[in-house]
Amino acid sequence: MNKHLIIVEGLADAVFINDLIHIMNSSIQEKFIKLKNIKVKGIYKISENPLIKILIAGGCTTIELVKTQILEHQDQGYNILMIQDADDDVKDKVNGGFKKRMSYLDEIKKQHNLNFNTFLFPDHNNDGDLETILLSIVNEEKFAPFLSSYSSYTKEICTFSIQKHADELLENKNQVYGYCQVYTGMKLSSEKDRDYKSIYWDLASENLNSLKSFLKKELKI
Repeated sequence: MNKHLIIVEGLADAVFINDLIHIMNSSIQEKFIKLKNIKVKGIYKISENPLIKILIAGGCTTIELVKTQILEHQDQGYNILMIQDADDDVKDKVNGGFKKRMSYLDEIKKQHNLNFNTFLFPDHNNDGDLETILLSIVNEEKFAPFLSSYSSYTKEICTFSIQKHADELLENKNQVYGYCQVYTGMKLSSEKDRDYKSIYWDLASENLNSLKSFLKKELKI
């Protein structure tokens, strides 16, 4: 099977998976396609041979909204991959956490006769999300001074702001955004414009081994 549809949650996921696939497969690296004007529910081709497309579907509770597109690709013989966040029971009290999220997605498959193989961020074993895995593959030489200064900044905020605001700044998503903003500027720090092939990320990190193994097996790259 040489046709694949990868279903992800959002813009950041699409750009990250796109960059990672082109890094993993040197034969398609020269044909690197930077996703432009990406939006939720859009389908984008990221490789010609093998044919790999990506669908930005939103979170796990919106999978049913794109079931028609999934079924159409099933009928056309596509191998379908579902890459979502595991989250945790704080972020999602009903279906958060690796085991609950897998059970939820398995139930969706049964209800709608969908056929897809699943990988949950960060490593298909633990709770977490895309930002969990991103913070595990930062360039430590660049990230350490950033985090030190960033943490001092949030502590300073506590002197004249309420604690909640400082806590929000330390959330994983905001740390990733701040890290990108410091080194690449405002424009390139947005989820759709990030470059994960840059020196600020370590795509050779062992923390990506489980995700790479999944992609290699499913995409045969």
